[in-house]
Amino acid sequence: MSDATWRSAKGSMPDWLTTSFNDSEWPQARVVGSNGDGPWGKIGAQGELDGPHAAGIPDKVRIVWVPRAEGILVRNLGRKATWRPTYFDPVKGEKTVTSAIQAGDDGSWSCPAPTGQDHDWVLILEP
Repeated sequence: MSDATWRSAKGSMPDWLTTSFNDSEWPQARVVGSNGDGPWGKIGAQGELDGPHAAGIPDKVRIVWVPRAEGILVRNLGRKATWRPTYFDPVKGEKTVTSAIQAGDDGSWSCPAPTGQDHDWVLILEP
């Protein structure tokens, strides 16, 4: 954990990565929050990052990060709207484009998790 005993600088200096470098002239880091304070929350704690998070541009792109290898329900896609899903594996950096899907009458789609993964994943939807 970082605290006020850390040193900081706005740039690097020659040999600053060596163990013999003297950082005593650098200012101490300023504490702006404790572990668990917002906007980050406690790292590794259950809660805010426990479920999927979505962002996007209406009618252009939807991006959903899913923290576990499980399917999700995507809502507000538009009644019977057609979208092209792409799965992104953040561990391997690989994309898998799949066949187009059509949202239901209520504008939702039940998206299965990508096969063969046991970790988080990202869904990218484009019309």
